[in-house]
Formats: sequence, C-alpha cells, structure tokens
Amino acid sequence: MDALGVDSISAFFSGKSKTIQVYSTKLKAMSMTSHSLIILGLFFSLPSTIALYLTTAREVYELPTPATSQKTDTGLTTDLSWQRRKVWHHRHHLRNVHGILNIIGWGTLLPLGAIIARYFRKFPMECSEWFSLHILCQTLGYLLGSLGWAIGIWLGNSSINYTFHSHRILGIIIFTFSTLQIFSIALQPRRENKCRKYWEICHRLLGYVLMVLIMTNIFVGINHQSPAAKWIWFYVGVLVVMGLVSIALEIVRWIKLVQNQTVLLNSSIYAANS
Repeated sequence: MDALGVDSISAFFSGKSKTIQVYSTKLKAMSMTSHSLIILGLFFSLPSTIALYLTTAREVYELPTPATSQKTDTGLTTDLSWQRRKVWHHRHHLRNVHGILNIIGWGTLLPLGAIIARYFRKFPMECSEWFSLHILCQTLGYLLGSLGWAIGIWLGNSSINYTFHSHRILGIIIFTFSTLQIFSIALQPRRENKCRKYWEICHRLLGYVLMVLIMTNIFVGINHQSPAAKWIWFYVGVLVVMGLVSIALEIVRWIKLVQNQTVLLNSSIYAANS
C-alpha cells in the first residue's frame, strides 16, 4: 500500500475519533441538563401535590359542627364522641405516616446520598455512577421528607390541644435548607468556573449542618409519639448501620491516603539518592 493510502486511512480514523469525542461531550452535557430538569420539574410539581393532599385531608378529617349535626333525618342525635374517636384514629395514623416519611426521607436517604458523594466519587472507592446515585438519593429523600413535612404542618395547624413549637421550627428550617441544597445541585457552576470551589465548600457545610438538624428533629419528634421506645430503637438502628459503614469507609480512606503518601515519600527519597 502506498504512502498516500496510509495517510488517507489514518486521516479517516482520526476524524472518526474526533467525532466520537465530540458526541461523548454532548452526551455528558445532555445528561447534566436532564438531571437539572428532572430536579426542577419534581420541585415545582411538589407544591400542587401537597396542596391537593391537604385539601383532601381537611375534607376527610374536619369534624362536623354541633349546629349542623345535632340530629339525623330520623330525629336521632349523632354520636359525636364516636366521630371524635374516628378522627383521633386517623390523626394517629397520619402521625405515624409523618414519622415514617421523615425517617426514610430526611433521616436515611439524605445521609446515604452524602455518604455516596464522599466515599464513592474518587477516593477511596471510585464509582462512575456516583453522581447519578447521589442525585437519586437526594431527590427521593427531599420528596419523601417534604411530603412528611407537609403532613406535619397540617397536623400542627389542625390540632387544638397540641403544639410542638421546637419540632415545627426545626422542620421549617430543614425544609428551607433542603430546598436550597436541591437548587444548588441544579445550578452548580462548571468545573472551570472560579466560583466552583466556593460552591463546593458551601454545599458541603450546609449538608453537614442539615444532617445534625435532621437527626435532632427526628429525635424531638419521636419523643412526641405514643410508643416512643420502638421508634427510638428503629432510628438508632438506622444510624448505627450508616455510622458503621461510614467508619469503615473512613478507615479505608485513611489507610489508602497513608499508603499513597508513603509511596510518594519513598519515590522522592529514591530520586534524591539517585
């Protein structure tokens, strides 16, 4: 084969490789854009869903007034005490749903997403899908936690005898900070941007503050549950599992860090001696 044919073949394959690189870059950009659109779409659809749920709940659990429910069509008085017991039963069920959603959403999925971002991005264990898993955990945790938060707000507004001020205030702060975190993921600057470093610092600090507030508020809410012991043991078990996993990964992280520093030190000593 002459030199002209070899040059033409090499030019053909080099052009194909450049085309593949361009398409790969476009696919990565489209993936980031799709993640942002999904997060924003879920966020903006959440208020309407919560409003619909609260409207339905208000219609179901609203007690009839004595003026409109003293007598039935047959002239017999209605049993208001039975209706109050029924409403109490449903409210108790809603409080359990509120607690479960908050424990799973705020208390489990959000810390799990933080663990994935810390230990599976590059060091000590590299996972190519860490960002997708991080977004999945944070988005599901935010949606479930927000639904549990909305149920808690409704229970607090509709309750006459019970008002848990500290639990309510902490819940509002957690919802606000979590919303900021969701928007920060969707609006994060590019890696070549100078503000990317400051964004990462703020994102991590706010995430750690959120973890502390969430765990504190979950235990505050558990103290208001009737069988508080089983709720405490359940969430303590969840925290113990995540804590052991984090400690094990942190130990692996430090071992690999020490090994890398030892290798670098030995190579520098060898280079100096040679």
